[in-house]
Amino acid sequence: MQHKVVAGGVLRRNYFIDVRDADFQRGLNKAVENRWLKIKLRDRYSYELTDVGLAAGLSAGFAANHSA
Repeated sequence: MQHKVVAGGVLRRNYFIDVRDADFQRGLNKAVENRWLKIKLRDRYSYELTDVGLAAGLSAGFAANHSA
């Protein structure tokens, strides 16, 4: 949510550089399983945010609040 990607937008692997590889892979697998993300077929380091994923992020309170 911090990168302000809309549904159908692309997330890149380097957006998650501060996450350990093992944790990232587990999270990625769970996000694909929950249909929050789709892995792009031609670029395994690009992920498409789905409508379900955007709704899940917003409902979990991950919306970026930059007013502080």
